[in-house]
Amino acid sequence: EYSDQPAGTVLSQSPEAGSTAKLNSRGADLGKDSLEIYDGAVTVDAANHGVNGKDSNTIDSAILTVTCGGDAVRSTNDSDETLGWVSVSNSTLTLTAGEDGIQAETSAVVSAGTYAITSGGGSTVTPGDDVSAKGIKTGTDLTLSSGIYTLDCSDDAIHANGNVTITGGSYTISTGDDAAHADGDLTVSGGTLDIQASYEGLEGGTVTVSGGDITAVSSDDALNAAGGNDGSGFGGHGMGNTFTPGGNSSAITITDGTIQMLAGGDGLDSNGSIEMTGGTVVVCSTGGGDGALDYESSFTLDGGILFAAEVGGERYFFCNEQNEKGEPV
Repeated sequence: EYSDQPAGTVLSQSPEAGSTAKLNSRGADLGKDSLEIYDGAVTVDAANHGVNGKDSNTIDSAILTVTCGGDAVRSTNDSDETLGWVSVSNSTLTLTAGEDGIQAETSAVVSAGTYAITSGGGSTVTPGDDVSAKGIKTGTDLTLSSGIYTLDCSDDAIHANGNVTITGGSYTISTGDDAAHADGDLTVSGGTLDIQASYEGLEGGTVTVSGGDITAVSSDDALNAAGGNDGSGFGGHGMGNTFTPGGNSSAITITDGTIQMLAGGDGLDSNGSIEMTGGTVVVCSTGGGDGALDYESSFTLDGGILFAAEVGGERYFFCNEQNEKGEPV
């Protein structure tokens, strides 16, 4: 009856509330379309994908442990834009995936839990050709509102083909590519992000920081706004990211929060503009041919505190609203 689903897949309804289910490498057929796991403990050991709800995947107040060769948690309906979503809340997830940790064909919302995800063998492993090994990946929008996250990912740790919104939570991230990537808007308004290793730290068509505490170590750009057919971001384990074609409206906007960055490439890099009206930014670029600040059109400082150092070029800047031009000090 379920021959269209791969072996090693858990489908549809949850076990009885409060119960524990252990599933072997062949998985188990528990339904077909919409997965719901509530108040239960589930352990999955699968050769292929782990927990699959074709139309939707809802996990709430559950303990879920998945070890698998494919995606750990996923929803795959790509024929209806109202389906193919994942919702996870108030849960403890320990996911060890050969491919993506959480994969939603459309959107995903994750909140209020403890989430440990290792994808593709971790940040020191280069994924194979045509393999997606991201921590949390969506086809449209991704919202992370709270929770404790430990992400060790071969490819991007947080990725959306649409927008990424982070409003809270605590994140410890090591990745071979981007810590957080959005083809559209990447917005951080709260939370603590400790990016311990990355190719690029935060990357989006636009990047807006209005709160939170961000610490990032990157081998290339630490905070990058790119768009259109931009080639920035290539070179990580996932070979970087292309962006949805369109006009170049790239912008970095910082209104509040604290950002500390150590970049092997550019510190703040925008294919358009950079505007800072508040917050505190400390950025150091160690790349000989790169800069602490790199922008295509304009840089505006109208508030906040900015300290920028370019070790390769031996230039140091301390800027605030009284020193908008960022003269060397």
